Amino acid sequence: MVCGILAVSASIAQADTIVKSDALAARQYYPKAAPTLWYALPGDRLGFRGVGFAPGETIWITDSARTSLSARADGNGNFNMPSAVLVPFDWQGAHTFTIRGTISKWPIVSAIVVGTFYPQIAPSSYWIGVGQSMSVSGVSFAPGERVQMFVNESQVARTTADGIGNVNFNITAPGSGASATLTARGLSSGLSSTRVIYLHR
Repeated sequence: MVCGILAVSASIAQADTIVKSDALAARQYYPKAAPTLWYALPGDRLGFRGVGFAPGETIWITDSARTSLSARADGNGNFNMPSAVLVPFDWQGAHTFTIRGTISKWPIVSAIVVGTFYPQIAPSSYWIGVGQSMSVSGVSFAPGERVQMFVNESQVARTTADGIGNVNFNITAPGSGASATLTARGLSSGLSSTRVIYLHR
């Protein structure tokens, strides 16, 4: 009976030592980490970097959208992921990440703000003869996204926004009516801009 009590006591003491050892190991590190951007737009590349982690430990980066990224600290406890994730179009407003090392265990919470695009189009003329050629320019679409042009809800052209979100269309004004509605819509962002032109003979 005494042997049994001693064995149980030894097991409890060993477990307590392990718990204290793990806690002490975690307290030896004071990690700091942050995203590479505090404000981002959809399509931007977002990275993370940090210092003060346990050398060689795995670092997990998670968010509420079930994004799960991992990195490994170098021999000095630093990590750098300069291009970890492409910011998607469904992230809007404040977006929070938790960064935690598997050894240091300290959760670091960081938030970024994800903005949006504000596309605007401008026809070459707001007063134009029926059936005449005209152009429509646009700015502030998502860089590289496909953009559709509609005249009175009928698609008449499609192009790709350049590296800064600009587009240009060459179209023909409707052959009848007193006015026409022009709409350019980005396929990735889902955002659009509309203008009304007036027709004459």
